Amino acid sequence: KWAREHDCPWDERTCASAAEGGHLDVLMWAREHQCPWDKLTCGYAAAGGHLDVLKWAREHDCPWDERTCASAAEGGHLDVLMWAQEHYYRWSEHICTYAAAGGHLDVLMWARENDCPWDEKTCSKAARGGFLEVLQEARGQNPPCPWDKWTCAYAAAGGHLDVLKWAREHDCPWDEETCSQAADEGKLEMLKWARGQDPPCPWNEDTCAYAATRRDLDVLKWARGQDPPCPWDTRTCRFAAARGNLEMVQWARGQEPPCPWDAACVEVCATGGGQLHVLKWMRTQEPPCPWDSRTCAIMATKGHFEILKWLREQSPPCPWDVFTTGHATQGGHLEMLKWLRGQNPPCPWIKTIICKVAAELGHLEMLAWAQEQPKDVLPYPFNYQNTN
Repeated sequence: KWAREHDCPWDERTCASAAEGGHLDVLMWAREHQCPWDKLTCGYAAAGGHLDVLKWAREHDCPWDERTCASAAEGGHLDVLMWAQEHYYRWSEHICTYAAAGGHLDVLMWARENDCPWDEKTCSKAARGGFLEVLQEARGQNPPCPWDKWTCAYAAAGGHLDVLKWAREHDCPWDEETCSQAADEGKLEMLKWARGQDPPCPWNEDTCAYAATRRDLDVLKWARGQDPPCPWDTRTCRFAAARGNLEMVQWARGQEPPCPWDAACVEVCATGGGQLHVLKWMRTQEPPCPWDSRTCAIMATKGHFEILKWLREQSPPCPWDVFTTGHATQGGHLEMLKWLRGQNPPCPWIKTIICKVAAELGHLEMLAWAQEQPKDVLPYPFNYQNTN
């Protein structure tokens, strides 16, 4: 009340939050004072198990959709689901999916007894949560709930070895996603078990790439230490570099043969937060990690001025093109743009496009400076139509 008396703004989230907490008095007051609401109000009330709030909201024409029932199912609020379904016009597979995701067997069975449809996500969500009993009951129906490879993959991602074992004992399909999901979550024992089966669970380059994403050198070493080793590609070095994990990059490149890398490994050092120490190491190797003009362009986009300077100080310097000046303009980096154009030779640009972009983005100081500069002098033919 005090906040509104002092002109504090509000929107639909105010009603939704009141419903989520079960604060019917707050919701009633808010609506009395014309606070807007939407279908999230009913959804949040159902998720919190607040049937009184949901009933009042619907009596006052609050909109809702199938997510109201799904939210009640996920929260295990059978009474809310029963009331909502009685007053709503259709079932959805999402209800069984969310009931399984929450491990609410009673809700799932009631929904099925009342002809609620289900699909493969019911089993996969039960597996992700480690709800073996839910999975067993779902598969024990006649006909059984359908499943697919994601049941095994999500069991692996959740670290639920008992669920994975049971699923495989009952011929649940799997593929490379099981190993990659285990690696992505750092579940080494899960990965070992999957690969120890006869035949072993298949894997591919995703397993090593996901281990690198997680910074999990133990998983990566084990995967590459098998016979034959788990395959890898440039993403392993790229993902490790993006996260500043120099130790992993060094280990990967120190293998025989070394893990492959490409210019993207250099580029992600900017998008990963300016990992200059990783970038320097990669460029000092023999042969160095490749780079191209996109490297300078990405540094300009992210505003990594010092890294951009370092790139151009190397021998030979990292190449650049009109996209470097263009991205500096988009980011509003005037000092960077001045520096780029002040080099000998200057970084190429297309003045008309620079002025147009600066004007559209409201970079007025940059626009005034650019207009004072000489006309375009491009060091090579350039297709204006291909310029973004």
